[in-house]
Amino acid sequence: MWAILEQLRDHATTIVGLVTALTLMYSWFRKPMKQLIAREQQQEEDLAILTWAFLQNAHDNYTRQGWCTAAEKEQVLNMHKSYAAKGRNHLSASYEQDILALPETPPEGRRSK
Repeated sequence: MWAILEQLRDHATTIVGLVTALTLMYSWFRKPMKQLIAREQQQEEDLAILTWAFLQNAHDNYTRQGWCTAAEKEQVLNMHKSYAAKGRNHLSASYEQDILALPETPPEGRRSK
């Protein structure tokens, strides 16, 4: 009987030691992990802002120019897809439609890019 109690005590001591070690490890990693997560979230926000700026600039340039090549349209579509996948849309959907509606070649008499 005493042997069983001693084994239970030894197991309990081991478990307490493991829980203490895990708690200590968690406390060591908690702050750096929070900082990494915050940094990643800020980078995602920065990337979304830059993507929005690209889409807005592309819309302004191509609609002013009056035409947009198929390759450039594809680039804008890919950028918009990435932007929308981040849960953002703003006016970029209408910008995309405006760009898709543009002819793919310059009007006669205008120099190409």
